[in-house]
Amino acid sequence: MSAGISVAARRHLNPGGVLALNTTSSYDVLATVQSVFLHAYRYYNFAYGSDHPLVPDPSRLLKVRRPDRALFTFDNAKPTSVASKLKDMEL
Repeated sequence: MSAGISVAARRHLNPGGVLALNTTSSYDVLATVQSVFLHAYRYYNFAYGSDHPLVPDPSRLLKVRRPDRALFTFDNAKPTSVASKLKDMEL
């Protein structure tokens, strides 16, 4: 992942947009994202870059539709899932 690609991606983002990348376990990818974006984060194997702070808001998940078009819910979330962690997180 080069800085040039990150810069090009940044130019195509809407205001408040987020670039998400699979880091393939490379901290160099995070360093590259940090060199281009004001806010850069790593979560597990992904790097995220944005010109705006990324603040978790689980309530927004409740407005997302699943592939079967049903609204997302935290009901029946597997205990090890990200959804379950977000449900129990104090923000």
